[in-house]
Amino acid sequence: MVNETLAHAFFPQGAVGQQIGVPPLCRDTKCDFVWMTIVGVAGDVKTRALDLAALPQIYLPQPTGGVILRTAGEPLSMARTAVSVIRSMDPDMAVFDVRTMEDRISATIGQPRFETAVVAFFAGAALFLAAIGIFGVVAHSTAQRTQEIGIRMALGADGARVIQTVMFDGLRPVAAGVALGLVGALVFSRIMTSVLFQVTATDPSSFLYAALLLILVAAVACLGPARRATRVDPAIALREN
Repeated sequence: MVNETLAHAFFPQGAVGQQIGVPPLCRDTKCDFVWMTIVGVAGDVKTRALDLAALPQIYLPQPTGGVILRTAGEPLSMARTAVSVIRSMDPDMAVFDVRTMEDRISATIGQPRFETAVVAFFAGAALFLAAIGIFGVVAHSTAQRTQEIGIRMALGADGARVIQTVMFDGLRPVAAGVALGLVGALVFSRIMTSVLFQVTATDPSSFLYAALLLILVAAVACLGPARRATRVDPAIALREN
């Protein structure tokens, strides 16, 4: 048996029935180069890592091997039953490395998952600091416009209109920053291609969700100063002139 990568690379017209030489099989001190007939093509298995392409592989009859069981209940309880069945067939059969598929996948992606967690932590910290900065800038700008807001309210502007004005002024530079950030991300996203899995460096949904998240965080940061601006007393604001 060969995998699809080997079949497509060396036998594009069809691998079944073709002859292939396997590495020397050594018995005692004699090594023989063996030619075997391909009887089937198996799907690719990523034995190295999920983000690496499969290598050409040959499957040969072996005295040892693995057994994969699909279970409907608790996998480990079924594993104990399977081990008992194997031992009843051959008491000398060695059974080892019994794990669930979830455990094997977790071990394979442990390092990428850790790296992703670290990046996510620092990204969250940066987002939190950005929200604090936006809140501070909008609050300071709103405080400097107390007289203007008082005049607007004295002339009949309601709270909703004041909130809309303050949030628009606060989100306008944020929107410009998001636009520039998207352009920069498109330019430099090729650098991150090696750490991505099942997603392209220019995935539209990723860019859309990131932009919406940034705008949402900025809107929440602007909402506090905007609501505070609606509590300005027009008489006091005009008297401070």
